[in-house]
Amino acid sequence: KQWYQRRVAITAGDNNTALETADLQSLKTVKGPIKLGGEKLCYVDKVQWSSVFDSQVKVDVAISEENCAGKTCSPECSDKGCFGPTHDMCVSCRNKEFQNSCYETCDVTPTGSYADDKDPSKCRPCHENCFTCTGFGNHLCLDCRFTMDSGACVRNCTTTGTYEHVENGKRECLPCSNACMKGESSGCTGSGTFQGYGGCNACKMYDKTGNTTDEISCVEECPPKSYKYIEDGENGIYREVCKPCDEQCTICTNEQNYDCPACLKVKQGPYCQEQCDNGYYADNDDICRECSNECATCTGTSSTNQNSPRIWKFRLPSLKFFRL
Repeated sequence: KQWYQRRVAITAGDNNTALETADLQSLKTVKGPIKLGGEKLCYVDKVQWSSVFDSQVKVDVAISEENCAGKTCSPECSDKGCFGPTHDMCVSCRNKEFQNSCYETCDVTPTGSYADDKDPSKCRPCHENCFTCTGFGNHLCLDCRFTMDSGACVRNCTTTGTYEHVENGKRECLPCSNACMKGESSGCTGSGTFQGYGGCNACKMYDKTGNTTDEISCVEECPPKSYKYIEDGENGIYREVCKPCDEQCTICTNEQNYDCPACLKVKQGPYCQEQCDNGYYADNDDICRECSNECATCTGTSSTNQNSPRIWKFRLPSLKFFRL
């Protein structure tokens, strides 16, 4: 960092003809005159040396006009010059500086960066999980290097009950279906409502009604015309399944047509049936009621609602006839 010579601090003369650039960016303090020159050493004549060293330091530059003709600094360098042709050899930057290199904006740096609030001429690196960002922190990313979970860029989906969704090259942690079993050992590998890859690891309830084409379908609650049943699953673990009601029941608690809370057609006592038995009729609530005694079949309780009257048979006593 510091050189102390009484007469000459650095000399790059004819004996160093292979030297093409003099990158002295890290050199901050020199005491003594400097002489720079050589057949191939260019760009040193473009440096504003007073901005590099103390203005009292004398710098003698000798270059080959023929060899150095047409060689210019990077357009990203300021008017203070450069030590070589690339944007990482500027004395200072015209626009933004990031990791000792100059750029037009922070958006074009090789790794994600953002403009420093305190020093707008500086670009600061984004969080390691970000490609681009508006500030430091994985919650200030514009594009994630790995995946996004709840507004922050992370390496993997760690929130319970989420899976990694990929669309148009972007990855995001999305919640599993409500039909999937909750808990640390459950979760899912996709948005599907079935058990298997791309769906639930385990179902909240298993649909065995035959309404779906999936081999193992998951549901959040039992669909219409089915009831919840507890059965033994794998490894002796109980699980909830949905089984179909009897075809005459719309709401049920078992697979029989007995004692269903709601029937498809009519209810005869505790049973759901296609129609009422003979001698009964369905009221406005589709409950089978007994016909009047005068009716064999009916549509109501009054004898005026009879469909067919009852046939009554009487046995009369035998009569004897006499000739007078």
